[in-house]
Parts: sequence; C-alpha cells; structure tokens
Amino acid sequence: MTTPDWSTGSDYTWVGPTTGGVWTDASNWQYDGEPATHAPDAQTSGTITIPAGATVTIPSTVSSLGYLTLDVQGTLVMPSSDSQLTFSKLVVENGGQATISRTLNINGGLQINNGGTATFEGVTQNWTNPSLNLSLLQGGTLNIDKSNIVLGNVNQGSGAGTLNITGGSVVSTASNSTDLSGPINVTGSSFTDNSSLASTTTLTLNDGATATLSTSAYPADGSTVVFGTGNNTLVLPNLQYGANKVNVENLKNGDRLGVDGTQVTTATLSANNVALATTSGTPIQVKSVTYDSSYTDAPTGDETQTVTIDSGQGVICFLAGSMIATPNGVVAVENIRRGDEVLTFVNGVTHVRPVVWAGMAQATVNPALPDDMAGYPVRILADAIAPGVPYQDLLVTAEHGIFANGKLVPARMLVNGSSIFFDRSITAYAYYHVETAEHSIIMANGMLTESYLDTGNRRNFVSDGNVVTIGAKAKNWAEHAAAPLGTARHVVEPIWRVLAARATQVAGHISAPAKPDITHSHGLHLVTPAGTVIRPLRAMGRNISFMLPAGVESVRLVSRAARPCDVEGPFVDKRRVLGVLLGRVTVLSAGTAADITAHLAQEDGANGWQDMPQPTTRWTDGNALLPLGTTTARGPALLTVEVLQAGPYLATPVAFTLPVAANG
Repeated sequence: MTTPDWSTGSDYTWVGPTTGGVWTDASNWQYDGEPATHAPDAQTSGTITIPAGATVTIPSTVSSLGYLTLDVQGTLVMPSSDSQLTFSKLVVENGGQATISRTLNINGGLQINNGGTATFEGVTQNWTNPSLNLSLLQGGTLNIDKSNIVLGNVNQGSGAGTLNITGGSVVSTASNSTDLSGPINVTGSSFTDNSSLASTTTLTLNDGATATLSTSAYPADGSTVVFGTGNNTLVLPNLQYGANKVNVENLKNGDRLGVDGTQVTTATLSANNVALATTSGTPIQVKSVTYDSSYTDAPTGDETQTVTIDSGQGVICFLAGSMIATPNGVVAVENIRRGDEVLTFVNGVTHVRPVVWAGMAQATVNPALPDDMAGYPVRILADAIAPGVPYQDLLVTAEHGIFANGKLVPARMLVNGSSIFFDRSITAYAYYHVETAEHSIIMANGMLTESYLDTGNRRNFVSDGNVVTIGAKAKNWAEHAAAPLGTARHVVEPIWRVLAARATQVAGHISAPAKPDITHSHGLHLVTPAGTVIRPLRAMGRNISFMLPAGVESVRLVSRAARPCDVEGPFVDKRRVLGVLLGRVTVLSAGTAADITAHLAQEDGANGWQDMPQPTTRWTDGNALLPLGTTTARGPALLTVEVLQAGPYLATPVAFTLPVAANG
C-alpha cells in the first residue's frame, strides 16, 4: 500500500467516532481513501469532509489549517480561542451545522448552502478586515448570537438565505457590497444596515430589537419591516427618497420610530401611513403602514392622530402604561384621572383611596451617563419577583420604589441584568404618576409598588387637570412615606440575591453579564500642570512619597477610580466615582514639613474632590487637583500622602461622564 503524500493537497475525511473524537489523532482520518499519517494541520491543503452524523471539534489550540477547505455535512464545532483560525474556505452543506465561537481568517469565504446552518456565538469581528466573504444561499441559515459583527461582502446577488440576530448581538453591514435579499430576524439585538435592503427582504423585529436603516444607503422599493413580538424600534433613513421605499407592518402600542441622525418632533398617524417631522426640516414618511390587531386605538378611515414630542426626543414612543389595580379592575396608568379610585395596601389590608393628582412627564436618555443615571427605564420581567409577580413585564424609572420585605427599594438596586435590567432599547418615553392623599402602596401589573410622593418636583409634570392646591408643601420620605426607603446594603443585598438566583427560571430572561474582574491596585501617581508624570519615590505602609520639582504650585493626584455600585453590585447605594481616600498630606521642603489642607476646603465635587468621611480625610475621584501653594518655591520638595483606603476597582474601567453633583 502506498502512503499518501498528505502535503500535496487532496481529501481528508473524518472516520473517527461520531462524537468525542480527537482532531489531532491521525487514526481518526482517512486521506484519499487511505489511513492518514497526519491529522490536518497548517502544512496541509485540499478538502476536509465532516460526514453526516459526526460531531467534530477543532481544538482552540489549533490556529491554522493551511489551505484546506472544510466541507461540513455533519456538525463542526470551533470553541472560543485567543487565536484566530486560518484556513481557505468553509462550506456548510445540506444538513450540516457549524458552531463558531472564535474569529476566522478564511480568504475563500464562508458558504452556507440550502439546508446548512452556521452559528457564530460570542464572536467580535469586522468581516471587512480581514475580508470574510459570505455566500448565504437560499435555504441556508446564518445565526449571529451574543456577538458583535460587521458584515462585509455578502451574497453578491447569489442567494437569499436567512439571517438570525439574537442574544443582544450588535450587527451592521459595511457598505453596498452587502447584499441581503433574504429574511432578517432580529431578536433582542441591534442591526444597522449601511447597504441596501432588497425588495425581497423582510426585516422582522422581536423582543426589544432595534434596526437602523442608515441615511448612507437606500432601501429598495418594497422592502418590509415587521414589528413582531414585544416592543421594538425602527430608525429610518434621514432621506424621504429612502424612507418612502419601506413598508412597515404590525405597528402597535409600545413600538418606536426614529430618524437616523436627527430628532423627531411630531408623528402623524393615518390609517395606512406614518409621517415624521424632524428638527432637520426633512419630512419622513414610509411607503405604507399596517397596525397590529392589538392596537385598538390605531387610526381608521380618514382619521389621523398627531403625537407631539416637546423634548425633541430621537424616538417616538407609543407606550402603553402599567396596569394599576382599582376597585373596578386594572386600568392603564395613563388613563387614571383625579377623582378615580385605586386599591392600596396597608399592613396586608386592602383599602380604596381616591386619586388626588395624576401627572405625566417626558424622559430622554443621556447615554453618556451610567445606565442607572442615564434615564433608561428598568424592565422587570413577568415572574421576576415570584410566580405571577409581576404578571406581565413592568417598566419603571430607576428610582421607583418596589415594595419588598416591608421596604421600598429603588428599582435600580434590584437590577441583575437577567430578569431585571435597564432596557437600553428605550431612549425616550413618557412616564406617569398617580398620587393619593397619603403616600400609598399600590399594585402595578400584580406587583406592589408605590404611588407618587410629592417631594417638590410636581412642577416637572403635566397635570391631568387645570387646578392646583394653594399652599401645598413638599413632603419627605422620613415623615410621609408609606413604607421606609430601603437602600442599606444589609437590606437590599439579600433581596437582590434571591431574585438573581431565580432569574434563570424566568421566561425571556437574558444572560446575566459576567462578574467583572477587579483589582485593588490604585496606581496612584502625580501629574504636573505641564503634563509631567511623577511616579512614587517610595511607599511605606499607608504613606506614599513623591519628589516634586521646584516651583510646582499644584499637582493632580491620579489613580484608578470606580463606583462601588459597579464593582460590588447595584445593591450598594454608592454611585459616586471614588479614587483613593486621603488622610494626612505633607510637604517636606528645605528641612521643614508643612501640612497641606487646602483640598479639605474644596466644594463637594469640585476639582476631583468627593466625600469627607472625617473632617481631615477626603476621597478623590481618581483625578483631583491638590494645591501646594509656595511649598516648592525654594527648591525640590518631598510630598507624602497617606492613603487610608483604595479600591476595589474594575480591572477594565467603564467610560462615562458623571454630572458634578451626582448623588449616592
């Protein structure tokens, strides 16, 4: 028998076990019909066949398969790896499945044939560099799950397979070289089209999905966007020529429309269309609209409805409110008026109380802030608290009190990222309050929560009536709340952990984010006004010393910084950015030591200075200006700072901008 020359390029075929076989074991392979002397590796070329019925895994340690083409008729698994896998081409045949959790470099492209399925899971890659050409043929399926991918050359007119985007993925197309002419299904994820949706394309949005049709590209006449399950967002191109090519189907309460690169001021709904007015002056109107059967208030006949957005928000919301328990059944919060009655709960006993005021305000998210301060609403999934509690998803503002264990706990402190999370798909919305004569525990969507407590911000709301109460005074939590405010860690953390533990049992939950890596290394150093970085000269216990050049009148104390709520958990009600806690600060110059105390007199939040736990101690925010006066006027000096507390910090900091007067 002649031993095949494995390096010249021909066919490898898996002949090992149907599951559990080792890729690198040559006995699992045939080469040109003969037992292989080598497993496929970087020195090989030709074709690898994974036969139907076999499940084969390419080890994460393999980084190259030379010039081989992988022909998948069974199941091929590529687990996560720190290295990119290089080979020639991947073809997924009818009945074949490829599950890929690593980046690829395949200059021959990825081809998914009729009946084949390729799934990318947990992959972040721009497929334009290096180029990964995709042929998604009719009947083929590409799944992108929990990934961040930029699509490059796709199809080039050769087919119309199905693209499914799930698991919070962020997917975009690079340019007009992306030809997606088949169905696109986006579920709980984001899709941005910078190419051109084909007339045969149906883009379906489900469960909090967002789709943006970029102004840089024109959808083909007749392309269709379908609003599916849950509430979803469609951002239209900021060109009437592009927007009026799009058919919108099944629009309903809670769905949102926006315009790329500009803000929407009004939306006018008719029986078969929606017209958006924008701050750019460009009127935007789609080709046609149909409404979901659940949207009972949709316009019919010659009727029109106009929605005005005074805040100039970028997305129009048709939000249906929470369902409030009343003696006559549940009523949407936006339909409750002064004089109506609601059910309240006092020490386990149900009472009926009249509504003395009802109001509405608009919120627009500031994405530059952390989620808990940006204005994103908190979504509490059905059954997140207990079976049937709430009985359907409930959206509340971050500070809204949830009644738990006898306390009103702010919703933001119960966020677990799985069954209770900030809904980042909603960037602008109306929110409503109802007030009873006494602050009350009421029921919304079957869950106990609070009525409105006027602490002095009533002027921020639009009232349902045209009367005011003369001489009314603002109330406060200490004297007027229906239940104590619960923000202490020992109160909130046990509740949070119970809800987080049951999150995986909740239908529709999302994967909770991984616990962040933390560090206790503060990395404290100085930066002079000229930009010179000064590293520590020595560290003895809690004291860290730096050599200052002559003539420096101030330095910045720069270190790692973090918000305790981000590092330890949302059940910690500390939302200020903290760097290091300083005790005594001294400068030794010309044999004379002087205490530095000017930073203790700084206004709270000014120049990087935060809380003062004691009159002589103060936190920095990670970049604090320390005035030195004339202490270095006579020559170099030694600055010594006492670091009383530092960290923990996020090992990978999160970038955001905090307002100067951030509370917490």
